[in-house]
Amino acid sequence: MSHFTVLVIGNNPEQALAPYHEFECTGIDDRYIREIDITEEVRGDVKEQGSVEESVIYNLGDDSIVSDESELDLADQHKFGYAIIRNGELIKAVRRTNPNAKWDWYCLGGRWDGFFLHKNGMLTNSLRKGDIDLAGMLSDKAIEAKRDYEKFAGAVSGHEFPRTWTSVRAEIKDIDKAREFYKSQPAIKSIKEAGINLLFECAVEHYGDDEQAYVIRQVNCVLSPYAIIHEGNWISKGEMGWFGLFEDEVTQYQWNEKVSELISKLQDETMLSLYDCHV
Repeated sequence: MSHFTVLVIGNNPEQALAPYHEFECTGIDDRYIREIDITEEVRGDVKEQGSVEESVIYNLGDDSIVSDESELDLADQHKFGYAIIRNGELIKAVRRTNPNAKWDWYCLGGRWDGFFLHKNGMLTNSLRKGDIDLAGMLSDKAIEAKRDYEKFAGAVSGHEFPRTWTSVRAEIKDIDKAREFYKSQPAIKSIKEAGINLLFECAVEHYGDDEQAYVIRQVNCVLSPYAIIHEGNWISKGEMGWFGLFEDEVTQYQWNEKVSELISKLQDETMLSLYDCHV
């Protein structure tokens, strides 16, 4: 469960987001929903579940069994799937879902409210490309990054520079012992006491030991979202085929570069909207 940014390029951004909704959460039964045949999957679970009926319940939930398609209530009871069982035999099992689902909730701006700096000095979540004060955004990001790094540097000052979680984990295979060693480092304790909490990211790996390099990395990410929707395509760092790159080749630098390149080629009248999405 996480929040992430999606940059939607063009007019009608919510229409552009629609093809990627998670049906099981939104409940929106539209043209993006597909019926996926899971008959063999259900049959494969019969032995473990004890019966055909229990296997259906395991895969599709309660009240999903009918004896004939004429009994289906796709607007309610069988909205998310159904199984046809006749004379104790599984005839067909179907899961109704959106195979292209990317989000289960979204909000314009959200946690990233005021993402763009308008040339009029206002912060906004949607604007024309030509109205972006990119120089101002870069400057603001550099100031913010420098301030953040100084807080990190102050926390580790006076201690041996800490080892990263990745390096500790590579050396200590037992994860509990690795955590114990990592957290025992005086600098790591100081980082925690300073209130520097990056949730799932190691602060040492995030900031590094070079302030200038850190500031440059942050500035280069100023317009880089987690994903982009452009001309009906969902593009993310892990799905870079659209950019002609393979997933395992993509670095953050390449992603930032491609995002900047794409935005630079847009007409000044093109609308850009930044959404906070959740999955």
